[in-house]
Amino acid sequence: MIKEKRALWAKLLVAAGLVIGGASIAPFAFTTAGASATESGTQSSGHVVGAEDLAAPIVGMSSGPVVNSYWLAAADGGVFSYDGAPFEGSLPGMGVRVSDIVGIAATSDGRGYWLVGADGGVFSFGGALFEGSIPGLGIHSTKIVGMAAGSDEGSYWLVGADGGVFSFGDGTFFGSIPELDVKVSNIVGTAGTLNGQGYWLVGAGGGVFSFGTATTLTDGYWYGNITSVNVAPQTLVFVPQCQATSSSFLSPVPFTSGSAELSIAPDATFDIYYRPGGDVSEGHGQPGDLQDVAGAVSEGLPDYPPGWYVTIENGVATNVEESSGIGPSPCSGG
Repeated sequence: MIKEKRALWAKLLVAAGLVIGGASIAPFAFTTAGASATESGTQSSGHVVGAEDLAAPIVGMSSGPVVNSYWLAAADGGVFSYDGAPFEGSLPGMGVRVSDIVGIAATSDGRGYWLVGADGGVFSFGGALFEGSIPGLGIHSTKIVGMAAGSDEGSYWLVGADGGVFSFGDGTFFGSIPELDVKVSNIVGTAGTLNGQGYWLVGAGGGVFSFGTATTLTDGYWYGNITSVNVAPQTLVFVPQCQATSSSFLSPVPFTSGSAELSIAPDATFDIYYRPGGDVSEGHGQPGDLQDVAGAVSEGLPDYPPGWYVTIENGVATNVEESSGIGPSPCSGG
């Protein structure tokens, strides 16, 4: 069945270059933009048409370029777009018949999307660039379960049920579950960080594995370094050194595993010692904004030890406070 399906796809797909792990290959795929939707590729708004009208079940979802916009993907490659998410085509609309699509991922600018099949076949639409597929590597698989997009239109990761990760294009490989010598068979999905420097894998039981800057931090009061700041959308990359067990940082809990990309709450507060020109305010930090934090990070802190306090609530940063640099590092227990 798969061979017959591949023979049909091969007739419709055009050759495209692939770069993964430094090896250049010429697999196949197709790209389409503005194609008329048919069958379950109907463009719509609101909710999916009644289940009796679906040619195949919904298997994936991806957020769109504007608030409240998104795409849904069906097992037959049908795509439904909602509330400002552009419809860029579907497999039924191209006359391609499949039944094993398992996910959809959108480009960071929302101008295109990819569909992925259980065998790792990748289909690109709109501004999404085809950068390779599992069959294009000569690998036979039927256990791909998801796909995550990188930070641009030419990067993505494919994930298997065993936690194996395949990176394509500009998508950097940050590790996989088999590399950890952990054996699983129930991974069901993946998501990438906004800066493209990490990803999470999730199992059917809710267990989460993080790689790269996708470190998962528990809610609480943290101390560490901020290495980069993104003003829109509001995110920062935080390298934690320890978590406080009390407001005075007595008996702090050390943390030595990587960095984390955090979304910043829209109503987050910022207390800074940084001033234009590198001056350091004595005493307490003064209210600032995210641009001030970005400026402090980009210029480097003028005092020692450099550091930031970050309060995490419900998984997002709600307060960011710069260390005054007076006294020892709070992670020393002082």
